[in-house]
Amino acid sequence: MGTHVLLETYGVDSTLLDAMEDFHSFAEQVLYDYGCTIINSQKYKFSPQGFTCVFMLAESHLSIHTWPERGTAACDIFTCGFVNTEQVAQELIKWLSPIEYNMRRIIR
Repeated sequence: MGTHVLLETYGVDSTLLDAMEDFHSFAEQVLYDYGCTIINSQKYKFSPQGFTCVFMLAESHLSIHTWPERGTAACDIFTCGFVNTEQVAQELIKWLSPIEYNMRRIIR
């Protein structure tokens, strides 16, 4: 059906992990650049910090949950068809610039 990438990042700048609108705009552009069709998106800003953002795609989904106080983010990217899910994940890694990350790839 497609490729599912689970990405955990560690040692990320807390400012980035609290910048929901910046991430949303960035991810929207990345998804467009890689040929994804965004059907809808939802985002929620936690108080005092952190956010969750989910993109529902014709090809499946992308989500991120952030914990600025821990310097971590968890991302879930699942696409089918010709979208290169791992390249989308690499773009998220570039943006987040983590000290360390763990990426798992599941073929479904």
